[in-house]
Amino acid sequence: MDRQYDYILGGGGTAGLTLALLMAKDSFFFDKRILIIDPQPKNTNDRTFCFWKNDIFPLEEIIYKKWDKLSFIDEKGQELDLELGDYTYNMIRGIDFYNHINPILKKAPHIDQVQAKIIQINEIGETVEVQTAQEKYFGRYFFKSYYDKINLSNYNSTIQHFKGYIIETEEGFFDPERSTLMDFSIPQEDDTRFFYVLPLSPTKALVEIAIFSNEIATNDEYDCWLKDYITNDLGIQKFTIEEEELGQIPMTDYPFKNHDTSQIIHIGTGGGNVKPSSGYAFMRIQKHIYKIVECLKFGDDPVNAKRIFSSKFKWYDRIFLNVILKNRVKGAAVFSAMFHRTPAKHIFEFLDEETTFLKDLNVIYTQKKWPFIKAVFDELF
Repeated sequence: MDRQYDYILGGGGTAGLTLALLMAKDSFFFDKRILIIDPQPKNTNDRTFCFWKNDIFPLEEIIYKKWDKLSFIDEKGQELDLELGDYTYNMIRGIDFYNHINPILKKAPHIDQVQAKIIQINEIGETVEVQTAQEKYFGRYFFKSYYDKINLSNYNSTIQHFKGYIIETEEGFFDPERSTLMDFSIPQEDDTRFFYVLPLSPTKALVEIAIFSNEIATNDEYDCWLKDYITNDLGIQKFTIEEEELGQIPMTDYPFKNHDTSQIIHIGTGGGNVKPSSGYAFMRIQKHIYKIVECLKFGDDPVNAKRIFSSKFKWYDRIFLNVILKNRVKGAAVFSAMFHRTPAKHIFEFLDEETTFLKDLNVIYTQKKWPFIKAVFDELF
């Protein structure tokens, strides 16, 4: 096997497979050699991607379910019907994502795949040497999509950790056309925590708890909270658990771009693609990967693709993290103020970093001023 490649993709997760898919379909890359290295075969339903959007996008065909009606429940239990405009909330299952992309990659003669664990990366001149337990590979660029443990203690950082069940009920209980984006009516326990409910049919739904904290819950704790919420808050006495998902995502203002070099580019979670103030990542990953491909095609340094993430919004995220981590305002109160006073479609635009400064002010003015002013001065000085 010739071990010299133009592009080596370290990790076949969301970012790595998205990049590989674009390289498989774009004729610019047909004369390039591409290698994907991942220790897992990616053939199980190991995750769920949820995101909002207001137009057609390239993976439209594998959207498993979409909703154009959303509810938000604040910490006092008041339920709001959100104004979505032309937005929908969408779900893609991990298995559908893999099953869509992997057959395309297998048919691409310029793409190789190796199932192995990467143990070391070295830069040698203008070449990146990638060492697995079995072999060494060499490439001009290495796109690293797996996440290394990083010391985040000197930055505004927390972890969004979560567990969810896909449950089946005996009788029709859910409205499959309406989902609950956030339910903050549960005890907050000095954290920011909420449930969301995504109905898939009248008798089936994904019910998940998400918590922003630096102390990860145990599996038994998640199970206790989930079963209590399903039984007491949703009022479902009889249900079966068909699937479970468990995970954690860093929410931080850590400068991930500092790890990039002219040859090693970090993508996905390790590339700073998780939105620090919300934990959403899927559409940000898509935008970053598309920009990388554009850079490669037009001779720009792919490191520059991260310029799509505005420094203005990085500052907003930094202030948000400061406010909730220093308990200046409860996270539940921050989100409740936004959704009570601003149409959801404007909040989605704001979180997607697609608003002007004047529109930013519409969201910013929903909040209590003094705690955020304190956070601003804290971050400045």
